[in-house]
Amino acid sequence: MERKKQLILLGLIPVVAVGWYLFRPELLFVNQSVSEKLPVSQSANAVKELSKGSFTSYAHETKGSAILVEADGKTYLRLSEFSTSNGPDVRVYLVKGSDASQAGVNKAGFLDLGVIKGNIGDQNYEIPAGTNLSEYGGVNIWCKRFSVSFAGATLTPTKPVGQLSTNGWSLAGFSDITVTKGAIKAGNQNLGTVAIVETSGKRFLNLSNLKAIRPKTRVFLVMAETLLDAKTLKSSAKVNAGGIGSGAKSGKFAISSDLDLWLYRSIALVDASGKPYAFAQLRSAQEKAGNATILDFLTA
Repeated sequence: MERKKQLILLGLIPVVAVGWYLFRPELLFVNQSVSEKLPVSQSANAVKELSKGSFTSYAHETKGSAILVEADGKTYLRLSEFSTSNGPDVRVYLVKGSDASQAGVNKAGFLDLGVIKGNIGDQNYEIPAGTNLSEYGGVNIWCKRFSVSFAGATLTPTKPVGQLSTNGWSLAGFSDITVTKGAIKAGNQNLGTVAIVETSGKRFLNLSNLKAIRPKTRVFLVMAETLLDAKTLKSSAKVNAGGIGSGAKSGKFAISSDLDLWLYRSIALVDASGKPYAFAQLRSAQEKAGNATILDFLTA
């Protein structure tokens, strides 16, 4: 009997060793801190912030910001005021598209920037030269060994220096800045126009030249490229901008400046029964001309 116990124990040793190697449970209790300074520009040009986002926790609680910066022609991903759990083979991914979740990584693809330098602290990762940054709109902290996302951050383009005032956007000589606009259509019928504008640092959804507006209509700003039916409206993220009455000729709705307007691309008019009856696509002037960039979009 004693001999049998010894054999069982001997057989468990490699199993435990392999399990320990794979899971590395001790890493959950050991923090690795790093403190790297912001990349320094050796030329007269200042370090430029390109985009930024805050981390959302998934498998493990994660805090801090992901920032894309440019210095002397090189681009870096900087993790600032960052903290997450330690773990085996945790890597930093630059994610294609704007979905920085695990689903986004699996669906859209990513650029592997390497093993995380530390689970706590500020750190920089150089992005390979030639990378098309317009394709990458997110960052993910990823455990490669188990294909699990610790956290993700969606990157929002930084407003250009020189066009900011204490109230937000400002351009000399202009009171309003049109960000995007489009025609409101019900089938082939044109029911008016819609535009998102910036005024003194505040953002509004403006409807004008309206006709055939149904009673108790609600206006929704929708996260969809092309919105043409009730099914797409139901499945898409959306913001209820407000109500507008029958026979209205115009409408103005304040919207949050935190909304990423590169994602909210359409509006829908919904009647009292909950049925959408008119739609509009929001596009900047540069997009309509076929030569848009994200920066153009923000300053259209």
